[in-house]
Amino acid sequence: MADIVLISPRFEMSYWGLEHALPLMGRRANMPPAALPLLAALTPSSHGVTIMDENVGPIDFDRCARADIVGLTGMIVQRHRLREILEELKWRGVFVAVGGPWISVREDYFGDLIDTVFIGEAEAVWTGRSSRTVRSAGQGARPPSPPGISARFPPLPRRRRCRRDCRNSPPAR
Repeated sequence: MADIVLISPRFEMSYWGLEHALPLMGRRANMPPAALPLLAALTPSSHGVTIMDENVGPIDFDRCARADIVGLTGMIVQRHRLREILEELKWRGVFVAVGGPWISVREDYFGDLIDTVFIGEAEAVWTGRSSRTVRSAGQGARPPSPPGISARFPPLPRRRRCRRDCRNSPPAR
């Protein structure tokens, strides 16, 4: 079925990121993204899901180029890095869906760099239970959520897909 890559961009260095303290603890990042393991859990097991968290490792753009769908999420503080990633993915001809807090506030921010925008809470949008689910850019854009996704009761996040050895704290539940 669908080969999906979900990406969380790195954060810029800040006081809240603990970048100077984390090496003392043997870690590369503080908190894991909660949305991506949840989306992986909401996706039927017949679809392959790869999570790339740039805060603990580099993005494999060659791997992204082979995916059917690449999804990105990010906050306002990540918007510049999101744009850099989107430019690289666009150059490679990748089908890209963007969701998360920043794009939910500024739907048009990335313009033609994205194929699909998810607006709202991830579990409702990904499963099609939201009143505003998806806006597709361009004609003939493939639907971003694979068929068969259902979440009457959201499952536990697929935390095993996150690199636990690099984090200071466990993923949110």
